[in-house]
Parts: sequence; structure tokens; C-alpha cells
Amino acid sequence: MYIRTITRRNKRKPDVTYVQLAHNFRDPHTGQVKAKVLYHFGRADQLDLEAIRRLVRSLSRFLPPEERLPPPGAAEGPLKLHNSRPWGGAWVLRRL
Repeated sequence: MYIRTITRRNKRKPDVTYVQLAHNFRDPHTGQVKAKVLYHFGRADQLDLEAIRRLVRSLSRFLPPEERLPPPGAAEGPLKLHNSRPWGGAWVLRRL
């Protein structure tokens, strides 16, 4: 599967680009490779980018942990602990 773009050229209007999710398969009768459109996202200038991000995050759940996308807002690289404070459960138990 892959994302493909199709550009439609118009004589008097600007060119319009469409975005599609496609898959190649071999036609059993002719033996030629053809593209089958699985999903049509619409015009490139009118894409709902947030919906595409949700789709990518949803699909990444099926990948192994080392290949998954980081969650939005995640820091680049490993996290470093600078210090800690005695709050939370230990603080509550100390108060009780």
C-alpha cells in the first residue's frame, strides 16, 4: 500500500491534486499490474490533517514497540530525571 497523488490539469483553472491510498495487484486475466484505490482522501488543498494523524496513530498500535510513532508532544531522546520530591503516595502515608 502507498499514498499516491493524482494531478488533474485544467485549461482555465489551476491544477487540482487528489490524494489516495492505493494498492497494486496483478490482474489475473491480463497479467498486468494495476492500482486499486482503497481510500480517497480528497483534494490535497482540503485535507483534514488531524484525521490523517489519528489514522496513523491508530495504525501504529499494530506495530512492534520499537517501530511505533512517539506520542504527540513526546520529548526527543531519552528522558532524564533531575530530582524528585517526596510527594504523592509517600506524602499521604506520612500524613496518615
